[in-house]
Amino acid sequence: MNEADKIFFLFFFPYIVPISILLLNTPIIFPLCFSTWVVARFIHQPLLIKAGEEDKEWREFLKVEEEKREYHTKFPLIKNNDKPLQEPPENILYSDTTPNGFVFIKYNKDEEGFEYSSDKSVEYKNLETIARKYVNYFNCSNIYYDRSALLKDKLDKINEAKKTIVNDIQKNINDSSNNDIDIKEKNDSVFATLKSNAPKNKKIEYVCDNANKYVRRENFKIKLKKLTNEVLNTELLKTDKTKEMQINNETNNNNSRFFSWGSWKSKKK
Repeated sequence: MNEADKIFFLFFFPYIVPISILLLNTPIIFPLCFSTWVVARFIHQPLLIKAGEEDKEWREFLKVEEEKREYHTKFPLIKNNDKPLQEPPENILYSDTTPNGFVFIKYNKDEEGFEYSSDKSVEYKNLETIARKYVNYFNCSNIYYDRSALLKDKLDKINEAKKTIVNDIQKNINDSSNNDIDIKEKNDSVFATLKSNAPKNKKIEYVCDNANKYVRRENFKIKLKKLTNEVLNTELLKTDKTKEMQINNETNNNNSRFFSWGSWKSKKK
């Protein structure tokens, strides 16, 4: 083998060996590759397509369900214990679109409550919702009274007090020896039982001891219009002053440009 054949062999050897191995193992490699393609094409790919369609349907379902939910039930109060509470900003307004229209809101420390502006009257439950969004966004939940949690705690305390009172009364009745009334004989009496005139029990509505305060300020459209007019008037004043300064500068330039003995003498007089 001459030098040219050796160089040719060494050059093509890295390519010849893999091809030879592939050809020798064709009976093993071909069925493996073919089966992998069949599984990917006819099993895995349809599953992926089906999963994508189900995910799309699920997202549409969640969107419809979210649209069905009322505004005041969508945004609960978030208490983030990992981050320290912040002070509510003084000069930043938070805005949101409610069922009663567009609303601006901010917290006023002097009023110890929320100020809001809107072009329509806003229901209290929607004000509570946008206030929750405000404190969630600025991480200042300590300024917000969670009425649902406070009312739940109050009802729990009332129920516990009721149970204690009922248990005490029952114990006193059982310990008393003067209350031996035969209930059966009373029910079997031949005398007619008069209808009781006792008042019917009315439904008792419990309220929270603390609640959030909301103060409606000037309509935000009127306020924005006033601010716009103030800005425009300020710009007009600036423009007038600028024009006046330009005229004075031009006059001074002209006077200095055409200064003569006669003008100096008249100015001196």
